[in-house]
Amino acid sequence: MSGVTSRPLWFGRDERPLFGWLHLPADALPDGPLPTATRIATTAGLGAAVRHALLAIDSGRLAAPSAARVAAHASGLLAIALAEPVPEERVRAKPGLLAAALEDIEEHMSDVDLSPRRTAERLGVSVRLLHQVFAGHECSYGRTVRGRRLEQARRDLTDPRQAGRRIIDIAIANGFIDVTHFHRVFRETYGQTPAQCRRDALAD
Repeated sequence: MSGVTSRPLWFGRDERPLFGWLHLPADALPDGPLPTATRIATTAGLGAAVRHALLAIDSGRLAAPSAARVAAHASGLLAIALAEPVPEERVRAKPGLLAAALEDIEEHMSDVDLSPRRTAERLGVSVRLLHQVFAGHECSYGRTVRGRRLEQARRDLTDPRQAGRRIIDIAIANGFIDVTHFHRVFRETYGQTPAQCRRDALAD
């Protein structure tokens, strides 16, 4: 995780494994708007160099002056990686790719393993590109999936033909394996519990 700050460059981490943050001086990054929520591949190229530099800093084996030099080097590499332009052919593919991704979500909405990775695999694109496409959409991939699932669950709950169907079965059929989570997000979205929604709809 990186962030822009007016403070000197520094690196830290929390108690969770493999999670750290790098705060960069604003003048260490390219001018203009910066991409957000951008994944940088760390198995090769610039991303791998940044990863190795940060791991070296985090190891605690470097003297403070050496760690500062490595951190400055890492910030320069990260700036280059973030400034890397998206190929023109990918930009042109975005409108059609968004429609295809939304169609894939609709088709596999009840799949418990529906995820950016599975959608990207079916569409033959990278997960990073898929997230870039949704960055220009009104909702992220995850929020889109949750919204579509909630909409369908609400339709099922208010359908008189499904009055005898259990709420837990409707939740699971629409991809909500954690029923407690389903009840919480349903109430946050519609202002009432699934049971209240069904009762009000069927009472009309």
